[in-house]
Amino acid sequence: MSFNLLKKYHNFIAQNEEVVLEDWLDNKDVQDIFLEHSIDATFFKERFAKYIFAYYMGVIDGSTKVGDCPVMGEYLDFLYDKNVMPDQLYMICTYFRKALIHLAFNSNILSIELYDELSYIIDHNLKGVLERFRKIISDKDNALKKQSQLLTQYKVAIDEGFIVCMADLSGEIIYVNDKFSTVSGYDEDDLVGQRYDMTKDQDTDPDVLKDMWKTLHSKNSWEGILQNRKKNGDLYYVQTHITPILDTNGNIMDYFSISHDLTEVFLLQEELVQTQKEIIFKLSEVSESRSKEAGNHIKRVAEYAKHLASLLNLSKKEIDEVYFASPMHDIGKIGIPDSILLKAGSLDTDEWKEMQRHSEIGYEIFKDSKRSILQSAAIISHEHHEKFDGSGYPRGIKNKEIHIYARIVAIVDVFDALATNRVYKKAWSLENISSLLNEEKGKHFDPELIDVFLNNIDDFLEIKETLQE
Repeated sequence: MSFNLLKKYHNFIAQNEEVVLEDWLDNKDVQDIFLEHSIDATFFKERFAKYIFAYYMGVIDGSTKVGDCPVMGEYLDFLYDKNVMPDQLYMICTYFRKALIHLAFNSNILSIELYDELSYIIDHNLKGVLERFRKIISDKDNALKKQSQLLTQYKVAIDEGFIVCMADLSGEIIYVNDKFSTVSGYDEDDLVGQRYDMTKDQDTDPDVLKDMWKTLHSKNSWEGILQNRKKNGDLYYVQTHITPILDTNGNIMDYFSISHDLTEVFLLQEELVQTQKEIIFKLSEVSESRSKEAGNHIKRVAEYAKHLASLLNLSKKEIDEVYFASPMHDIGKIGIPDSILLKAGSLDTDEWKEMQRHSEIGYEIFKDSKRSILQSAAIISHEHHEKFDGSGYPRGIKNKEIHIYARIVAIVDVFDALATNRVYKKAWSLENISSLLNEEKGKHFDPELIDVFLNNIDDFLEIKETLQE
């Protein structure tokens, strides 16, 4: 079909672009569609309408091929994303044609021939536009179905292997998956609406939770290990990754948590640690029996060390380390000859030098271990005969060059030796023990630690009585 009349009036129509666009976009039906789908009319005009108008002008004067509208793809994608339906697209396009016809009518140039030309060029293009739009809908719907299927599979995989939880801004649980209920022992109804931390164990380090919330409030993800309790009271451990969910303005809406159950790993690790601790005590007992020390000496030293470490506000990890490592303080005596170790009389100079080697022997036994408890045992063994003023052995280090563990053991080891009966001596009185410890304050012993020890001496006497021979 030729467009003789349209070509004749091409310039006139082009000069009235604003009139056509205003008539088109101000139409009530078009406005209703825009309102329904939250489409800004000004944006639509500047981004699409002007280019669509220019495209038709190009088709009319022959400068543009049919179907070569530069914004058509983006235009249709935009309408799809706004959930515009094909019938609504048809209506929008139809009112563009009406706007052109209104211009012709109001300008007294409308004829049957011009109407036919306008209808042909618009309708011919509209057919292709609608077909393209339906294909976009079909392709994207198929893609969405595939994505939905994949998401369903991902969810199944996650639900089978991971604990999932969502909480709102207030920390109230709004969703848990079945795995959460299985691991914790709580039903979904028990959890939803409750505080996020309802499963948190009371012994959880508060610094961990403080760091978690600080990180999340800064809109960053947090990852760490949490210690929780099941409904039946049993402990369980999870490696947790929490991500804040942001809205379009960048504000936090919810918190999404995905966790992996590490309980079995922790139980195996704990069993390994307990085995190590049992071996340590057994080795210590061998060492003590060989030197004919009282059988409960190492147990008392361990309990004394643990209690003094607690009074000094050491961390739980440090308290555990000094408790389980302190029994090994004299393990190096296994390398000392019986002729020296069991000698009834005083040691001569050479024998004393040989005896002093037990500190270094003990250190050599444990120094290459990768286990923290055994590393601590190496330190204690090496340094517990060092003195605060630098007059001790084997290296003559002083003050806080001596590890805190060794400074603790130095006090409690001497205390136990003085406070208990031995085959070669009677137990000292409390008065004499306190006097000696005070005399050696700042010389043999750390003065700060001695003050704490003496201020709580009744605690240590109670431990001694509990673990009497």
